Amino acid sequence: MATEKETSINPVANGRSTNTNDQTQESSVPFIRKLAFGCGHVFNDLAASMWFSYLLIYFNKVLNFNSVLAGYLMLAGQICDGLSTTFVGIESDRINGCCFLGKRKSWHLVGTFCVLLSFPFIFNPCITCDNEPDSIQLIYYISFILVFQFGWANVQISHLSLIPELTKNKHERVSLNSIRYAFTVLSNLAVYIIFWIIFNMNVGEKLGRKDSGKFELLVFIVTGIGVFFSFTFHILSPEKMYSTPVAAENKEQEGLLSCTQSIMTWKDWWYEPQFYMIAVIYMATRLFLNISQIYLPLYVLDTIQLNKKYIAIVPLVVYIFSFLTTLIMKMVNSTIGAKMTFVIGLIISLSFSIWILFIPINSMQVFGAAAFNGIGGSIILITSLSLTTELIATNTESAAFVYGSLSLVDKCANGIAVVVIQHLLAMNTGNCCGDCLCDNRLILFVVPGGAATIGFIFLCLLGPQKIGVRKRTKLYVPYTQNTPTESSNPINNQQPNV
Repeated sequence: MATEKETSINPVANGRSTNTNDQTQESSVPFIRKLAFGCGHVFNDLAASMWFSYLLIYFNKVLNFNSVLAGYLMLAGQICDGLSTTFVGIESDRINGCCFLGKRKSWHLVGTFCVLLSFPFIFNPCITCDNEPDSIQLIYYISFILVFQFGWANVQISHLSLIPELTKNKHERVSLNSIRYAFTVLSNLAVYIIFWIIFNMNVGEKLGRKDSGKFELLVFIVTGIGVFFSFTFHILSPEKMYSTPVAAENKEQEGLLSCTQSIMTWKDWWYEPQFYMIAVIYMATRLFLNISQIYLPLYVLDTIQLNKKYIAIVPLVVYIFSFLTTLIMKMVNSTIGAKMTFVIGLIISLSFSIWILFIPINSMQVFGAAAFNGIGGSIILITSLSLTTELIATNTESAAFVYGSLSLVDKCANGIAVVVIQHLLAMNTGNCCGDCLCDNRLILFVVPGGAATIGFIFLCLLGPQKIGVRKRTKLYVPYTQNTPTESSNPINNQQPNV
């Protein structure tokens, strides 16, 4: 007996079974479409790279902004981003969107325009208030930051929620996440390479007000590249790839394919314990990555006192190793499983946080630590997103809400962490081991290391459970490599047994 929210379909009837080879071929996404999908988040990735890597440096070193107020700028942006992701998640699941773009891509286009119209102003001096007090300039920059973060949230959530729309194949979803992150890595590499070229002209000088024009040039180049890739995404990437809303579970012992589908509204997710566990794991992952990205350039500049060109070179090393890691993620994930892969990523990430404590001044050891950061961060981010797609399974009708809620927790945690750190730095100025020698070391040890530890604890809680088990509906909603299609379903168009 099935409830109102539940149907059970057996795709094997009258002695006929589906052809699993055909299903595998039909469930795969063509490589060119994967590349087109990857283009959709490039503008966001380019903007995020500048936001996390250079916002504090730009406001502190170039605009001579109060360091605590600069922290509040980032907090305001992160909170706006988090609230926007939740709103966009609910509304993009509910509203169909533009007829020729589709439900997800309509929100993506709106977000792209918001980012385009606001992001360049953040890395430019205040147009009408350049000589005003920091408190006045704060209002000016926050107005653009709020528009930017709302647009960024639109693009992020609509792009993530396309993954379960494009395929039900578990390994194909991992592949899409890997390609998405590969484009993220390449976007970061592009930002750091351009920064290196622009700022390598006078390598012996310190950053200052005179470098404002170089940041302006950087942000306009980044915006131009981002618009090009967004246009490519909208032209070449369709909204949906598969034609049936049914998932399949391979029952090897019976030689049958059966499937169960359960409708999940955004309210239903609040009753699912796995939803909270994966939210904490994702938050810990993003906290590790973002705090590392924000404070590693400051660590290079102020703590181990390398030349300013290294605030581009060291992050460049991080993302080179991140990119190399993405190339093997699908194979590793399918071989040892998502949970074990995540544990390996956490061990490497913790090694980075420990190593950072012992690097002496002017030492090139920072490149080894950067490699560990790139490898570990790449593994845990791709795997945490894969765990999220496993949680969503066939419930693509509320996928955007899930991604939006996870992003809300992530953004608020990151924003609060930055403000607390900035306050502590302001309090300890002149009371540490000289030139912030202790502060930045402890930041990169305590916060990313603590986040990795929290991720490990909640992974242990999730470990014994089968991801996709619905407590509220008492169902397991699986998806596997062998996914039936309309053409291969022998009882297609028949009424299900109720």
